[in-house]
Amino acid sequence: MARYIHDMHNIVREAARVVASGGRAVYLGENTARGTSVRNSRIVEKIALEAGLRQASRHSRRLQDSRRYLPPPSARGAAMGGRIRREAVPALEKG
Repeated sequence: MARYIHDMHNIVREAARVVASGGRAVYLGENTARGTSVRNSRIVEKIALEAGLRQASRHSRRLQDSRRYLPPPSARGAAMGGRIRREAVPALEKG
């Protein structure tokens, strides 16, 4: 998990570097790791503030069970509880 957060940190810092003033970077995500919900969007938003971006907007919705495809089923089967439950889309802006 630490490596994953480190990678997100690098991605957001690079976006802050290359996005023009007034430009936006949009991230999509919430994840599930080993059955535990990971609030990626909140992690990205905190990293973005450190990198000089601000949250311009945020949209979130619960995914219906019939739309929860990730992670894909494995040969052993993937229980619905281990799949993504919410979709979050933070839009970050460079001031």
